[in-house]
Amino acid sequence: MSERSFHYDPGRHKLTLDGFEIPSVTTILGAGLPKPALKHWAAKSVAEWAVDHKDAWKDLPREAAVDLLKREPLRFTASRARVGTAVHGAINYYAALGEPPDDLSDEEWGYYNAALSYLTEQQVEIVESEVTVYSREHAYGGTFDLLQKRGWDDIELADFKTSKAVYPDVALQLVAYARAEFIGRTDGSEEPMPKVARGVIVRLGADGRYEAVPVALGDNVFAAFRACRALYEWDRGLSRRVLGPPLRAAA
Repeated sequence: MSERSFHYDPGRHKLTLDGFEIPSVTTILGAGLPKPALKHWAAKSVAEWAVDHKDAWKDLPREAAVDLLKREPLRFTASRARVGTAVHGAINYYAALGEPPDDLSDEEWGYYNAALSYLTEQQVEIVESEVTVYSREHAYGGTFDLLQKRGWDDIELADFKTSKAVYPDVALQLVAYARAEFIGRTDGSEEPMPKVARGVIVRLGADGRYEAVPVALGDNVFAAFRACRALYEWDRGLSRRVLGPPLRAAA
């Protein structure tokens, strides 16, 4: 591998920059961003599923029942991730070919139609779609949804979500992509990342409607992302080296 090189293995979700593996933006935020509401949601999810599906677990051995119940939040998030992946793939397919794929479910069609409404009503000019970017200075990478223009020369970074609401945490994801220095092409070449004026979070609804919210991507937001980057390093490395062996009693 050359001294300056980049490789993204989508099958393994592995980013390699100049011979070293680097974390993705989503991995950094998953490890470094506190999410206290998540544990409450998980507890409620297990409780609701247990009440609604008593017959699925009441006759199981204790360990099997516990295992089934505790996995409900994971089953839910995996299901939503599959829908999100399909919708993002459909939008990227449209960006490349100007037409939809033919293998979407009814729910996915709703989200896709919401994305089309956004692109049409906001008069979006697509600059780049589903492109991987990276930062040498801060050692991270990731793939954004859309670089766009909307009737002026400023470039915006849009992120499509199929969530129930628009969350401010997405700003950290967008600012990381916007402040990356390079775009990595599939042939191994790299190009400078263009200057991004602002972000836009586009929440898609299964009913075909959308909500688009502009996002400020200033230095203070990037500082917050870098703090998450530092916490990721703590979680994955430094925290495992700070403790020494237990002290022995004095002779």
